[in-house]
Amino acid sequence: VADTFENGYEEKARAITPEEFLEVYADLGYDLAYHTYKPASGKANMLSYSVSDNGYRIVVMDVSKYSADATKDGTDVGETSGAFSEEFLAWVLDEIADAKSEGETVLGVIHHNLVPHFANEYKIMRGFNVDGWNEIAEQLADAGMNFSLTGHVHINDIAEIVSDNGEKLTEVSMSSITSSTVPKSTEDVNAPPSSPFNAHILSFS
Repeated sequence: VADTFENGYEEKARAITPEEFLEVYADLGYDLAYHTYKPASGKANMLSYSVSDNGYRIVVMDVSKYSADATKDGTDVGETSGAFSEEFLAWVLDEIADAKSEGETVLGVIHHNLVPHFANEYKIMRGFNVDGWNEIAEQLADAGMNFSLTGHVHINDIAEIVSDNGEKLTEVSMSSITSSTVPKSTEDVNAPPSSPFNAHILSFS
């Protein structure tokens, strides 16, 4: 859903299509893609890809609902919530397995939260945790994804979930760059795999 103020007042604007998104970001991430996800049919999760770099596999997971095969009412109008299709979840798990076979540490990147970042988030702010977050987070942790970066709730926070098998998924949530002060998260590739993240606050005068 998009709005415009070009006529001096708020009104609905045409939202970018996933195909246009790919064009805009062609040289801002997709050019580094190691693998890309292509659904067998439809468009759900189609903007997902992975990057293999310096012993890390970064798995960028597009779970936004913007296509008729993902939205509740079967239209191409975007919804707040996010979801994994069964086919896409299988792709992510295969990507993790491939990364582990190459000895890479897996980092997830996802807009919707895999882990709640405050008590009862999934009840109070419906649609901010990915659909089925508990089961999916446990599957990803058990497969070998132990870190993820997220947003959506626009807060700076670190939360974690431990699966029934004792595997941990630690998720770092960062605020929007339009918020003050501006947060910045960096990955230290020389840090121990158990803790590759550093968080900073950027201030401007």
